[in-house]
Amino acid sequence: MTEKPHPTSFWGRLALCAATPALLWLSFPPADLGLLAWVALVPFYYYVAIEERRGRLVWMSLLSGFLYYLPSVQWIRYVSVPAWIGLAFYVALYTPLFAFLARLLIPRMGLRFYLGVPIVLVCCERMKEWVITGFPWFELGHTQHARLWLLQCVDLTGALGLSWMVAFANALGAGLVVLLVERGRAGLADKKWWGAFAGFSAVLVGALVYGHWRVSTARPIEGPEIGLVQGNLPQEVKELEEDISREEWERRLSAWYRRQHELTDRMLAGREKPPDLIVWAETMFPWPFYGVHGRDKYPPVTLKGNRRLERQLFRRVREEWRTSFLTGAQTSGFDFAKDRYRDYNSSYLLSPEGRWRGRYDKIRLVVLGEYVPMQDEWPWVDGVVKRLSKLVAVPDLKRGTEMTVFRLGKDEWQFGTPICFEIMFADACREFVNKGATFLITISNDGWFKGSEELEQILIVTKFRAVECRIGIVRATNTGVSAFVTPWGEAETLVGEGGRTKEFAGTMVRRVLLADGESFYAKYGDLLGRGSQTLVLGLAGAVLAVRLGRRLIRRRPAVR
Repeated sequence: MTEKPHPTSFWGRLALCAATPALLWLSFPPADLGLLAWVALVPFYYYVAIEERRGRLVWMSLLSGFLYYLPSVQWIRYVSVPAWIGLAFYVALYTPLFAFLARLLIPRMGLRFYLGVPIVLVCCERMKEWVITGFPWFELGHTQHARLWLLQCVDLTGALGLSWMVAFANALGAGLVVLLVERGRAGLADKKWWGAFAGFSAVLVGALVYGHWRVSTARPIEGPEIGLVQGNLPQEVKELEEDISREEWERRLSAWYRRQHELTDRMLAGREKPPDLIVWAETMFPWPFYGVHGRDKYPPVTLKGNRRLERQLFRRVREEWRTSFLTGAQTSGFDFAKDRYRDYNSSYLLSPEGRWRGRYDKIRLVVLGEYVPMQDEWPWVDGVVKRLSKLVAVPDLKRGTEMTVFRLGKDEWQFGTPICFEIMFADACREFVNKGATFLITISNDGWFKGSEELEQILIVTKFRAVECRIGIVRATNTGVSAFVTPWGEAETLVGEGGRTKEFAGTMVRRVLLADGESFYAKYGDLLGRGSQTLVLGLAGAVLAVRLGRRLIRRRPAVR
């Protein structure tokens, strides 16, 4: 790719691959120095541009990715140390994939290195969003969540539009370094680089102007008033541990459940009228509801032992709180076809009269956290999961089949309830919006991950989902960070004593803000991501097919 070798030793190249993980880690929470992201990838991109040995390019790129992702996903260790290391290794694989595709395809596209890098980067991030259930964390564009004007362009391009822009800036920096090393000061006169820089500058200025116009002309519409209850239930209380009896565990759980009621009472005390909706977080009704699988016309009920608590909740909604109520709970539906119960992670809406208004079952489940692949076919997997994790019981939840849109009040407002990690997936949020939701309430229990930066990371992505679809989003969590996010990506968080946003019990009542009209992204989806993925993978397939064909021709014996 370069005209002459670069004076960089093996250790120097290793330093380049180690510098980018450090700078990129600082660009995300907990440090959250997002401006660093505009130069963080320059060392690695420079290395990819100058490396001549294909094998070393692959393993050093993998090392660079692993050095970045290992500390970035360290919050997984609270559940399983092997899962933490395994996940870090898996997502690190996209780094050598990027390097391989960049070196393979960019010359064949007829582009300079710095022009092709953003396209390949967007392709790899798009793949990371859906391959093996998807892991849409740590996209390069997420580092710019605090740049309000820049953030507005994602209603056209999605989060990958900002990733493209930041990758372009880094690629230009790496390209300039290559020119300076190869040509000295004469490299500064390269007209093609300056043309690319002018194009990037025009895109950046255009994005800022568009963002300023969007923010300055915003006309928020007041939606329903919503009260959030953040209970701060430790995950250890929810799990039945081996060293305590079931009676003691139920006593602890019941005590916490009473405190959840007390927090709700405290939130409503002194108010002339209750909010339009009270929201508890994911699985905050701590006992499962039982029903009939696939037969939602039958109302779910709790087991006989917990029927009193169910009636108490319904009575309080009907007689004391006198408003609509949303909570997360587990559902166990009896499947007559398989003669057993099937469990779901659900959200339930109750009317002010204490009647069921609807249920949504989570569709995108978390591997190991909510289900184990091949669990029915390979029963021995259960024992392996227990030995390698801190899970008391092996999860066996089933995915839902329908995006439920709830109606609130006199059907004036419609909303969806992505549960936990579902808010990370832009397609899921788009589907809610395209089915009529005017805002979203994402309920989550992040107690698994203590007070780690994982909580801020999900809030950051929630901002992107709000701007992409131009909707207000309410984030109701068990341990934080609970917040109201506007359709323009501004977040007002629930704050406790001393400015705490995590691991405390509290409540918050606000009106969710709505926006008029439909965004381009909500209507048409991720055109940039799909287009880049189609171009890169299609071209890669064609190149590899031609190479394979040539090898077969060479090996074919000559005909005499």
